[in-house]
This record gives sequence, structure tokens and C-alpha cells, in this order.
Amino acid sequence: MRCKAKAKQRQAQCRLPAVPGMEVCRFHGGKTPRGPASATFRTGRYSKFVPCRMLADYQAAATDPKLMELRGDIATVDARIIDLLKRVDTGEAGSIWIELQSAWVRLARAQAKADADTYKIAFDDVARLVNKGGEDTAAWTEIFAMIDRRRKLVVSESRRLETMHQMLSIEQAMLLLANVVDIIKRHVPDRQALNRIAIDVQRLGEVGEAAYGLPHGDVSEIS
Repeated sequence: MRCKAKAKQRQAQCRLPAVPGMEVCRFHGGKTPRGPASATFRTGRYSKFVPCRMLADYQAAATDPKLMELRGDIATVDARIIDLLKRVDTGEAGSIWIELQSAWVRLARAQAKADADTYKIAFDDVARLVNKGGEDTAAWTEIFAMIDRRRKLVVSESRRLETMHQMLSIEQAMLLLANVVDIIKRHVPDRQALNRIAIDVQRLGEVGEAAYGLPHGDVSEIS
């Protein structure tokens, strides 16, 4: 089936092959994303459950062109790690344990002497140091977990950047194809031959687009 759209320069029917299931070719809207592939498509899968106060942020995130970048996430993890490190014991190694031992000795002596006031002070010190030690342990546990999360984010970002580099290389190849098309147009006078070449080049471009999700040069006017 041929495209039913009108070519602007020739003011005649385009005649290029229509996209399967459509009445026009890829250059006249046949490849425009529809349904779930469209940027304006709304499934309501998550948005219908998002609280009103979060809806604007949700929509902003959904349309953010840098949504897949992980550098911001890595920076957030780094900031959290630094914050946790500032909270943990900054004294000599085992300082909490030494203080706890001292408080425990004072507690035992006060108990032996039946000194209620000293006992209460020592007891409060023991409780405070035990809680501080627990907080330090929890902080270190989270620090190690955040470091592991950071490692995974860095690996994912490195892979994303590597993929982006490969995609740029493919785009350069498609640019080369467009230049080849220009050369053919200058040196091949046979209009029928040009039309056949246009169809073959379009098919080649569609193969590249299907494989890598990249656009290719506009060859609709090669003929």
C-alpha cells in the first residue's frame, strides 16, 4: 500500500510505502507514536493513585528529559553518607565503651553504698551511653548500606553513559547514510532508479530504527 499523503514539493501523492496498519508513510506521520508510545498517552496506572499535593511533581518527573540520569541520585547518596559520618562517634576508637565501663563501675559502687542519688546519675549515664552506642551501630550499618547503593548507582550510570556513546555512534552512521543519499541524488538522473533507491534506503533506515530506536535521514525527496 502506498502513502496517501501529498508530497509538498511535487504537490502529488507521496507514493512511498505506507507504514503497516497506517495510510501514510513514516515521513507523513505514519511513525508518530500512538497509544502507549505517545508522550501524551495516559494510562492512569499510577497517576490516579497519586495524592493531589504530589500530582504536579509526578507529572514534572514523567516529562523530565533527564529522568534516566543517575548523577543526582549518586550525589544524594553521597550527601547522606557524609551526614551519617558526622553523626557517629568522632572520638578515639572505643570511647563509648570506655565511658560505659566507667559509668557501670560508678553504678555498682553506688548500689553497694545504697547511694540513691549517685546511683540515679550513674544509671542515666549508662542508659545514655548504651543508646549512643546503638545509634552509632545503626548509623554505621546504614553507611555501609548506602555505600553499596552508591556502588550500584555508579555501575548503572556507567552502563547508561556507555549505551549513550554507542547510540551517538549509530546516529553518526545514519548521518553518513543521509550524505550518501545526497550524493546519489546529484549523480543519478534516472527518476525511476532514484525512486527504487529511495524505497531501499527507507527500508534500510527502518531496520536501523527498529534495532536501535533511532531516527534516520529523511529520504522522502530522493526521487
